[in-house]
Amino acid sequence: MEYGITIPHFGRTAQPGTVERIAREAEAMGFDAIWASDHVIVPPGESYIPHHFYDPLIVMAVAAAVTTRVRVGVSVLVIPYREPITTAKMLATIDQMARGRLILGTGVGWMEKEFEALGVDFHRRGAITDEYLDCMHALWTTDPTTFQGRRVRFSEMRQNPKPVQDPFPVWIGGNGPAAIERAATRGTGWHPINLSLDYFQAGVEAYHAACRQAGTLAGPVCLRSMPGGRIQAGGDRIPFTGEPAEIAHDLAAFAAAGLSHILFAPAAPSVEALLKEMRTITEEVRPLVKRG
Repeated sequence: MEYGITIPHFGRTAQPGTVERIAREAEAMGFDAIWASDHVIVPPGESYIPHHFYDPLIVMAVAAAVTTRVRVGVSVLVIPYREPITTAKMLATIDQMARGRLILGTGVGWMEKEFEALGVDFHRRGAITDEYLDCMHALWTTDPTTFQGRRVRFSEMRQNPKPVQDPFPVWIGGNGPAAIERAATRGTGWHPINLSLDYFQAGVEAYHAACRQAGTLAGPVCLRSMPGGRIQAGGDRIPFTGEPAEIAHDLAAFAAAGLSHILFAPAAPSVEALLKEMRTITEEVRPLVKRG
């Protein structure tokens, strides 16, 4: 199982230099991946989203530039927010510069006011996501490329270089049936968030069934654990919280149910608090999982 940690690029800890510091520290501690998140413009007073939020693609590029081994991901890039031709170009460029270390977590988005500000139809975000993913996939895998969609159309055009990775890792975010089906048909992995063990196990089974139905191979399953998030995991204790032994027990149980990558997104009040949590994961939790 692989371990990931969120880079502090939003909220009170997001300051120049913190992205680079945490990226280097995460690599030195042996984390497998470091992750950014995505919001572009949010209404005032929104308690869930900090008003200070760096752009994820730039954060990923900076993090990749100061590391050599750790993978760099986004959890998740809201696909309808950005025109897909330019987005495909930027992601391919970052993957080239990172020597093939990028992971694209994707989502359809949920904040209706953000869609309105960006001029995107909130109620058609699923269909827009599908078309944009198809467009980016075509640009990454064909040369020259022709794409005829509802919103994006072009014939015999070239966009190079391609990403280093083939296939390019596209982990589809979301917990519901539509996300699971999209993961099977348009992704290389499934990326849910804040699920209890029972719901996670049922989701993995549904994902594998959807892959069989689509004739595709099931890929990695990466769960994002965000205890401060808006989706509750259920039960008396939120999974992956508590003492190191409790977290290790959760990791072993989720791994047995199909977890291949855990993304920790702690609500740390400072960089030093985040570093302390990272050391707990690598020095206390991870050894217990290995011994178990």
